[in-house]
Amino acid sequence: MASANAPATTPRPLARVRRGARAVARAREPRADGSKNSESFAGVDRGVFGDGEYADPAIRRKVLSLRERLSDAMRLENWRAAAAIRDEIEGLRRRDPLARAADALEACVVDEDYECASNAKATIEELERDAVVERLAPCESERTSHGIRVRARSRCVTDRSAPKESKWFFQYVVTITNVTNAKSVKLLSRSWLITDEEGKCEAVRGAGVVGKQPLIRPGETFEYASSTPLNTRRGTMEGFYRFVEVERRDEARAENAPMDVSREDDVDAFNVEIGVFGLSESVTM
Repeated sequence: MASANAPATTPRPLARVRRGARAVARAREPRADGSKNSESFAGVDRGVFGDGEYADPAIRRKVLSLRERLSDAMRLENWRAAAAIRDEIEGLRRRDPLARAADALEACVVDEDYECASNAKATIEELERDAVVERLAPCESERTSHGIRVRARSRCVTDRSAPKESKWFFQYVVTITNVTNAKSVKLLSRSWLITDEEGKCEAVRGAGVVGKQPLIRPGETFEYASSTPLNTRRGTMEGFYRFVEVERRDEARAENAPMDVSREDDVDAFNVEIGVFGLSESVTM
């Protein structure tokens, strides 16, 4: 049995992070004469956290580009340029929740605040799971078939969600454009497959969209917004619309009158795919 007076031991994984974090902190210190050296930049976006992960794909791409420029500046020993690029990278890291949490973990470990470090590590793990899911199924998609382009994007509506009750509410916006189909097309029906984080699927099918069966002429666009509840904080949606081509002489009548969904079986009816897109609690705009 350990003595009550025995010195506290540092958890092994955090001890490794602490050693690395201190090395990075020392490397960032200037020389005694105030000059910089290549080690001053060794920890930027790497340090003890590997190559760095980001929740925001746009920030990740920007940082990767800046790191190439930083490498070039260091190779040329242009320390002034390297310092400016380093500061830009660190500014981007402060804007990204995952990178910010990683930096918080580093600070907690340097301060030997292991409760803080444990909380930061839990935050990182949660954000990393979100990042993986969103890379596999980004909260937007674009697919073109039969000359009809379908763009979809989603967001979580936080003021209608209740996480403590395992209830999330998502809005999605769909933009349908008749890009290259030479004829006007009328949307007959929709079919959705909604999958939650646990793999449970729900199939939804119905006439038209938001109570309409829009006629979309060549070059025209129809956009609508709808929503769906979910019992998990992440999921995916995908599906297809059933369209029928409309001859020019029939456009006026087709535009103003609902069309029987039984027309789905017509020889000139066809499916337009809706590419899979994610639903994520972390995407709110």
